[in-house]
Amino acid sequence: MLRIGVVTDSAAELPQSALAHPALSVLPVKIQIEGQVLLDRKDPEVTANFNAKHLNIKTATDVHSKAPSTEEVRDHYLQHLAIDFDHVFGMFVLGSRSPLFKNASDAASDVIAQSMAPRLAQGYKGPLFVEAYDSNNMSDGLSVLVQDALAQVDAEVSPAAMRSRINELVPKLHCYVVPSQLDFLATRAKARGDQSAGALAIAAAKLLGVVPIVLAKRGDTGPAAKVRGVEKARDHVLKLATREVMRGLKSKFVSLSYSGDPAEISVLSSYQGLVAACAAKGASLSLKAMSPTNSINVGPQALSLGFAAVDHDASL
Repeated sequence: MLRIGVVTDSAAELPQSALAHPALSVLPVKIQIEGQVLLDRKDPEVTANFNAKHLNIKTATDVHSKAPSTEEVRDHYLQHLAIDFDHVFGMFVLGSRSPLFKNASDAASDVIAQSMAPRLAQGYKGPLFVEAYDSNNMSDGLSVLVQDALAQVDAEVSPAAMRSRINELVPKLHCYVVPSQLDFLATRAKARGDQSAGALAIAAAKLLGVVPIVLAKRGDTGPAAKVRGVEKARDHVLKLATREVMRGLKSKFVSLSYSGDPAEISVLSSYQGLVAACAAKGASLSLKAMSPTNSINVGPQALSLGFAAVDHDASL
């Protein structure tokens, strides 16, 4: 039987059940902060400590993240995947914000060529076949794609079926982000040199006293709605997700992450409504602490929510 593996990066906000899946491999992103380098390996204790101690205005100015290089991606495939799998599908954070998808694509041909000898030495014929996909999304949107791919592996689908499923889901991924501290978001955007419409809208929203709900979809990020107050904005996206779950999703996975204590979200009545909707529709819901790879860009107490659905109005 063909052994299919799934590779992603630490921007994917995955639950522990997915991280423990034997078919999954995660490329860690480097976080440079206060003269030290942290490899975001999705460790819950490291994540909680980072979010509690390092998300502040100074961090927004000074912290830097670095995606794995082409050589690092190649080495990861050859050292960790070439023997254990026959065909690997890589799904990465949106290429418009990170070079990782390009780096992974560039590494693919080297992996195919250089994997032949070590595989033959272990009795496996042919090279490791590698495919790389731009999720055109981020954090919890990417998480939905990866979790769905792991479910396809469990179903023992063919590479052709896996390829078709990925291409089907990518344009349907939605990731909504509710920031808590617009000062952090504006400072971070300025430090990154982000002059996009979304960054400018954040600055304008701060002046007006409203919270912009940011949507990532099909490679673009920008404001989808504006709500007065953080609590109301969180309720808005949770109720929006509940509505879309009841209408019918394109993948059963609903992913949430929070750059604070997730218990602050789990006690909300709007979250409990989402839990009930997922149970009624057979959707798989996960809530976890947001990884440093993402929290350094959205700041403390930010909520991210991803699902796959048809295009819809972000208003309620």
